[in-house]
Amino acid sequence: AEAEALGDRFRDPDLSAFARSFHGHLLLRQGRVDEGLALLDEAMLAATSGGLSPVVTGLTYCVCIAACHQIFALDRGREWTARPGRRPGAHASLPTRPGS
Repeated sequence: AEAEALGDRFRDPDLSAFARSFHGHLLLRQGRVDEGLALLDEAMLAATSGGLSPVVTGLTYCVCIAACHQIFALDRGREWTARPGRRPGAHASLPTRPGS
């Protein structure tokens, strides 16, 4: 929550979204599903709107999808994946491993 507040205060969308994704994941693990999903929704909105750096977009997306798998919210994960801002190759400029 402190990282979210710092990201918001200093207008750092990467920090805000990434912190929200982890905070939401933590709340899910504590059984606070509605609160956790609300934060994951906020993080994914930022990730799919194009306002984050490519690396943080990918990391936020992965944290949120993993959290959905943990609580079997597979429909939510599919919905996020189908959003217009989330398309294959959207971040083709990301470095890849040698040989991949």
